[in-house]
Amino acid sequence: MPKNSAERLDAVEFLHMPDQLFHAPFIDKMAPVVARSAIPYSARMILFGWPLVFSVMIISILVLAFRSDGQLTFPEIVLIAMMALLSGWEALSTANAIIGFKVPQIIGSRREAQSLTVAILVTLRDEAAKDVISGKLGLLRSLHHTSNHRFSLHVLSDSRSAACIARERQLVRAALPLPVSYHNRSENIDFKSGNIRNWVETQGWAFDAYIILDADSELDLATALTLADSLSSDPACGLIQTVPVVLPGSTCWQRMQSVASRLYGRLQGRGLSVWMGNEANYYGHNAIVRTKAFAACAGLPHLKGRGLWNGTILSHDFVEAALLRRAGWSVRLLQTETGSYEQAPSDVISYLKRDARWCLGNFQHTRILNASGLHAISRFHLLSGVFTYLLSVVWLVTLLLWGALDVTQTGVGGMFATSAVVLVATNLLLPRVLGVIQAMAREPGLGRTMAKAALIETVFSSLVAPSLMLQRVLIIGQVLTNRRITWEPHEKASRGFPDYCIFHVVEVLVSFGLLACIERGFLTVWFLPLAVCFAMTPFLSWLSARPARSVSGMNVHTAKPLS
Repeated sequence: MPKNSAERLDAVEFLHMPDQLFHAPFIDKMAPVVARSAIPYSARMILFGWPLVFSVMIISILVLAFRSDGQLTFPEIVLIAMMALLSGWEALSTANAIIGFKVPQIIGSRREAQSLTVAILVTLRDEAAKDVISGKLGLLRSLHHTSNHRFSLHVLSDSRSAACIARERQLVRAALPLPVSYHNRSENIDFKSGNIRNWVETQGWAFDAYIILDADSELDLATALTLADSLSSDPACGLIQTVPVVLPGSTCWQRMQSVASRLYGRLQGRGLSVWMGNEANYYGHNAIVRTKAFAACAGLPHLKGRGLWNGTILSHDFVEAALLRRAGWSVRLLQTETGSYEQAPSDVISYLKRDARWCLGNFQHTRILNASGLHAISRFHLLSGVFTYLLSVVWLVTLLLWGALDVTQTGVGGMFATSAVVLVATNLLLPRVLGVIQAMAREPGLGRTMAKAALIETVFSSLVAPSLMLQRVLIIGQVLTNRRITWEPHEKASRGFPDYCIFHVVEVLVSFGLLACIERGFLTVWFLPLAVCFAMTPFLSWLSARPARSVSGMNVHTAKPLS
């Protein structure tokens, strides 16, 4: 412990953050009584009713298809079960979009906001310091002159590069006398969650709340003030999460991710905010957190196990939200129309590398699903993160069974099977259609531009979907075999076409295999589009990294989110 009085951390200046126990429930005595969420009854009916109805429809159609030529066989029953699981899970997304499109949001009563002392935390690790810190300093300057809350900026660095550290220190020193501080850890214990925990324990005692920003995320002035006001006026709330909009970026992939976020993501976010109520999720950034509640309730222990299944909890945000709710604090999703942003990876390969890190972290949640005292919705959040990746395995098995059973045969059975495929495709496209309709209603003058951008994004996403499915299956294999997956900052795409061919060699080999099976009659021509998509993957991945303006239709104005 430092002996210098200016650095001493005594009982007053140290906020204890104990490790939580997963085998025993915990209630925070400081948590006020959380009012029951005013969730519209229609939202619950849609959320749970539509997936059930849609799954029953798919099961009925496929049973009719298979029974048209005799009794059901065991492989056919397995295929029906897989299709029911897929269609039901995908229908959840559709139901959520319908809620966001149709059901009004109910906001409970809030008391008058009181002044808060709020820290803005920025975590970074060897990123471009000027790009990261300058924007946050601009936000701080605006808040410093316009807010009744007291804001300060804290740069929490896990950088290892001496040049990066020197640049970070220089930028912070140049910002004085603004209320800004800098800290670089000598050891990157527990990655980002450890960095934040270190700040909470050593400095958090002086702050009512903190807003957490990643190196690649931003907030505007209005949203930062809304977060502080919302937390202040809701004393039972421990965390409020925004719905970040993906920034346009410079590459085709970033531009398409931005289009999807603006046209469909906001619709999904609104739906989530309606039915989640006080049991919302946490995405790790662009959120405000009540400091003392977080310290008392969200300390993460190390997992005990073998290989990559032990040690630090990597996808910590979902777990922290679940622990806060378990302890008696509400967790809310703030649906704002503007002001919360994040960046997307620069190309398909960078996206998949990030996916590998997330997959590992989400699979660790299987160790936490049975934790004592968790709210049912919190368990659903943890489970959904795991199943997002397992869904790729289910899709792959379904496709293999579909080909082995020759489901798309001619006659009555083939007609029913084709109807099932059309229904599943319609269900997948419906959220996109609703998102475009809602966006066009807000901005009628941009109707043609939005429709064109949505069409390009949908076509490209459909073409790369088989590759993403196959790559996620490979990622799951890496996780289950304990292969080390590194955690690195966002990288900018600077690859040549041969690099994309090497990375996607598996897809190319699979395409050759599918074409050979089709030519020999082992598979029907229904698998030809899949083979073509796999064969095109290196080119599509290379195209995703091209400047957006070099591709027709991608020069869409997305400097600001749709209002």
